[in-house]
Amino acid sequence: MDQEVKYINIKELVLWTENPRDPIDENATDQDIVDRAINDSSGKWTLEKLAKEMGEYYDFSELPTVVYHGNKPVVYDGNRRIILGKIKHGFVTTPNESKIQIPDFPVEIPCNVCAEEIALKNVYRKHSDTGSWQPLERDIFLHKFMNQKKSPFLILEETTGIISKNPHLNKRFVKEEIFNEEILKSMGFFFKDDVLYSIHNNQEGYSILSDISQKIEAEDITTRKNRRKVIEVLEPSSQQLIDQNGKNKAHISHIAFDDSK
Repeated sequence: MDQEVKYINIKELVLWTENPRDPIDENATDQDIVDRAINDSSGKWTLEKLAKEMGEYYDFSELPTVVYHGNKPVVYDGNRRIILGKIKHGFVTTPNESKIQIPDFPVEIPCNVCAEEIALKNVYRKHSDTGSWQPLERDIFLHKFMNQKKSPFLILEETTGIISKNPHLNKRFVKEEIFNEEILKSMGFFFKDDVLYSIHNNQEGYSILSDISQKIEAEDITTRKNRRKVIEVLEPSSQQLIDQNGKNKAHISHIAFDDSK
């Protein structure tokens, strides 16, 4: 059996803790995930908007993708809809001030039950290029679940925390035209065996990357302005660091934008 439509009670369905939209600790409960989705500090869940888009009733043509982990039916795709169903039927709690108006929702819904490999392919096909995932989430998914090499964008984030600390950097053009291997190399940052190396000391590297981040946030670099002219728009002090350290031997970098790193 590769795929099978099966009716499952919403109460039994388990929300996926590794949802690329907003991964959470693997030991988190459904309630933990719902609390996170209701709070939505990242702006990635938008449950109220989804509830309005659903109209008057739940559409059976939109099947959640489910993989059984032992006896647990885990929702790989459709977590937001299942959250609304769990709220509707009182299987999780929400703050009194929650204003989500949920349409009619059956307690048992048809699900696409399949093997994990198929579920992951389905999830990737549906979300990778639709705009529902940002570049960093896409790269994490490809590496973690599709056995692809870490991208420079992902290595830079894992090493420094710069992208999660500065969400305006989590854009396709930043990944492809600024934080790519060629441009980073021209500024003195290198990659080897999934490790970030630099010709700059940590303080200098932090200063240069911060300068880039500020220029992107201020829209001094966009797809229409100063495109592919990254070094040229940097502050003179950053350009000077890049020039004067050009002959330094690259070493493992420990630049940290996230205090936890």
